[in-house]
Amino acid sequence: MKKYLFMNGEVITVNKNNEVMEAVAVQDNKIIAVGTNEEILELKDHNSEVIELQGKTLMPGFIDSHLHLTIYGTNELSISCKKDHIQSINDLLTELKKRVLTTPKGEWIRAWGYHEEKMVEKRFPTKEELDSVSREHPILIGRTCEHISAVNRYALHLANIHNNTPDSKGGKYERDVEGNLTGRLLENAHMHMFSLALFTEEDLKKAHPCLTTLARKRNHIDS
Repeated sequence: MKKYLFMNGEVITVNKNNEVMEAVAVQDNKIIAVGTNEEILELKDHNSEVIELQGKTLMPGFIDSHLHLTIYGTNELSISCKKDHIQSINDLLTELKKRVLTTPKGEWIRAWGYHEEKMVEKRFPTKEELDSVSREHPILIGRTCEHISAVNRYALHLANIHNNTPDSKGGKYERDVEGNLTGRLLENAHMHMFSLALFTEEDLKKAHPCLTTLARKRNHIDS
């Protein structure tokens, strides 16, 4: 059976010490050794193939049971509506106003995990309430299901959505009895807005340490 030697990388072992090694050897679909480049090269024989990782990260295989790991990291950069002190829309607005103070004008302010039934008001915030937080930042409040959101006027403007905009296929722009947008977006309407509010590459780099923290917590729990 052919042996594969992965060299010069960042090999994440996920062992009890959460060690990161330089190289790994694989044979018969099993990891047979991890260690330094020199240690793994000692296993080389006529049936070996050396694969140069060029400093890239190599992780053990795992089954992703719909975890959305990247979303976990980016959620850590946003306001969590699941925090115990957020019991009402006013509590949420207070947190949003704090975030305005540290967010450059024009950049997104996001909150996630919103559940209207757990709020005192039993409803979503309106676009007017979100406008009271800021008219110079687009604001997006994502429901816990990730299929519904509430946004302010700035966000609607960026998406070119107005009172006369027809509902998107498979989605809905909620309106009041007078036909005015409430700021609540359902299904594909939400997905369209979410695509506009994507995190930048710089944001994703900031989120990366959050994923590392998750792995360490998980490793501590399992060990």
